Amino acid sequence: MSPVEYVVLAIVVIVSAALVLHFRKGDRPGPLIKQWQDRLAGSNSSAATVGQIMPLIHTLRRKRALWPEIERSLNPDGDKKVSLLLGEIRGPHQFDPNTALGVIETGFTEVPAQAPIAAGLEAAVRSMNRIVRIGD
Repeated sequence: MSPVEYVVLAIVVIVSAALVLHFRKGDRPGPLIKQWQDRLAGSNSSAATVGQIMPLIHTLRRKRALWPEIERSLNPDGDKKVSLLLGEIRGPHQFDPNTALGVIETGFTEVPAQAPIAAGLEAAVRSMNRIVRIGD
């Protein structure tokens, strides 16, 4: 190999490593998210209320969280109903999770603060479907 090929190979390796580190960063929860996960882990996530989760939604939006972190944060116990509802919201917002968090936030504002997370997500899906139907 010529010296130029070695340089090109080194650049490719460095850029690849930087991309891997950048995209893996979104998979690890930050300290505030971890704090909320620990707080919710003490109780059943489906028993957590919309009012308890709303500050977490704001935090996730501010940090522009990616889907793995959103799903871990909002459904740490793996509740099937919450998982299905998050999947419904994720579908049209696969590549823009921040917009999906806005949809979730809208749904959460439509239900009482004492409502379970699933009720807030159901309201978010209804809200999302209304917007899609009006745009058709």
